[in-house]
Amino acid sequence: MMMWASLTPYTKKGKKLLPEDLFTLPTEQQDDPLNDPQRHVITDEQIAELKQQSIEFLATHNLDKI
Repeated sequence: MMMWASLTPYTKKGKKLLPEDLFTLPTEQQDDPLNDPQRHVITDEQIAELKQQSIEFLATHNLDKI
């Protein structure tokens, strides 16, 4: 924000400089192929491991009092 505020007086008249013009946040980079949800595939082994972890968690934590 300080960079944007510092550059604002030096922009051409009639051109509006927005902070988004200087940088983009990681949440705004939706066109990035690395953020494609289809790219992240969970294997059957990972599902089995998560199920086992959940069984172990439920066995060691008493959730009846909640």
